[in-house]
Amino acid sequence: MKDAGVQVDTPEGAFYLFPSCARFAEKLHGRGIATSVDLCERLRAETGVAVLPGSEFGCAAAELAFRLAYVDFDGEECLAAAEKVPGETELEDGFLREHCGNVVAGVGLLCDWLKSLL
Repeated sequence: MKDAGVQVDTPEGAFYLFPSCARFAEKLHGRGIATSVDLCERLRAETGVAVLPGSEFGCAAAELAFRLAYVDFDGEECLAAAEKVPGETELEDGFLREHCGNVVAGVGLLCDWLKSLL
């Protein structure tokens, strides 16, 4: 998401991201998107990816932030596969595509949509 220009902190063990689309505010406003609810509704309609508005988590509605939970995968299967990866080896993109394909695809759709604003 950072490559798409989205402001997002790197997670440290959580299963969600909390991206800010403030960088895109002018472009979003030009498309009639003024609140985080507007943003989430448009993302769902145009990408098929459901996210929750930042306003549901204490942000101001105009902040244009959302919460993305990346939980659409078989956690037990994924953990079993990860245990087979040696030591402190970082899991590669191929691993994520194989075991968390829906999540990778969804994030890709969100990023493509946001990049289209640039």
